[in-house]
Amino acid sequence: MDILDSALVVEEKIDELNETVSILDDEAVMIMHRIFVWVVSLYIPIIMSTNTLVFWGIVLYPGFYTSNNMLLVSLACADFLMGGFCLPLYILCYSRPTREIIANNKYACLTRLSSVTLTVGGSIVSLLMITIDRYLAILYPFLYSKWISVERTIKAIVAMWLLVLCIAIIPFLGWNNYDYEIKDPHRRCNFYITVPWHYVLWANIVTSQSCILLSAALNGHIIYVVRKQIIWFRAQKSRWSKEQSRHFEQRVNSVKITVTLMVLFIILWFPYLMIAPLKLNHVFSPENIEVAKCITLLISFANSLVNAPIYAILRVEYRAVYRRMLTTSPMQWKSELRNLYRLKHSVPKKRKKKSSTLLSNKENPRS
Repeated sequence: MDILDSALVVEEKIDELNETVSILDDEAVMIMHRIFVWVVSLYIPIIMSTNTLVFWGIVLYPGFYTSNNMLLVSLACADFLMGGFCLPLYILCYSRPTREIIANNKYACLTRLSSVTLTVGGSIVSLLMITIDRYLAILYPFLYSKWISVERTIKAIVAMWLLVLCIAIIPFLGWNNYDYEIKDPHRRCNFYITVPWHYVLWANIVTSQSCILLSAALNGHIIYVVRKQIIWFRAQKSRWSKEQSRHFEQRVNSVKITVTLMVLFIILWFPYLMIAPLKLNHVFSPENIEVAKCITLLISFANSLVNAPIYAILRVEYRAVYRRMLTTSPMQWKSELRNLYRLKHSVPKKRKKKSSTLLSNKENPRS
């Protein structure tokens, strides 16, 4: 994904970053492209199916109707778009029979380039919103309920996606350098040639890196505060009720999910970011750089594979919801998940009987 070749790229060096047809005809590159296509083809059904479970699980299960979970839905949508929209275009661009078809069509080329901005941008901004939500919940717990609601969160998510969509479609509105006179299809549909440098710099590099740095800083502060709270909680645990302890553990698990998502995003995308300086400094041959680019892209794309399992690993209720969805027909998900919620949150019969007896005694004081 050429969008993430970092700020080291400058206009004068654009030509140095463009692979030529001879590179694509290299045997090692051709083999790597075949492997890339096969692996990405395996990614697509896994990404789409797991994020479908996340989306419908949160939407249909009554216990998941919270602001934080709505933001997880947003991240799941970004991952779903990665698997259903961006990766198929990459398969077409890396497959020899269809490579020229995409490159020779202006709007197919722009769609491929814009899909990167849409999916990766959606993921980055969703992670930032998740981080801000947890930051407010941990540092300002008493004001959180006043400031944040599900309805406000949904409005913020819609506004965020509209902003990302507007940024992604800017090249379609005429701000592009696509040139039919360029004979080499690979150069014709190259991000740094087809898209103006100012768009790459401000709309993608500066914006995405600023969001990532802000998220990292907020997560660092969250970890510091939560560690202090955990130490204090352990010292005061005997004074806390079971309900208070359960609520505190839920908050800690939410923080774990947020931090894990952000850390994994940085770790999985970092190897690809390192390709840019290797290209600019000519550390390896162009053929080896292209092979390394494919390998690091596969690592980066795996980020959309791991998000859904993280929710299940860190929360028991998520595992129960996924298990029920996997063992029933999609047509029965709504009723099954509502039944699961009633089962987990219902009051035991003995307790119900006792409470009804007390109520009757209050209503009939003579008895």
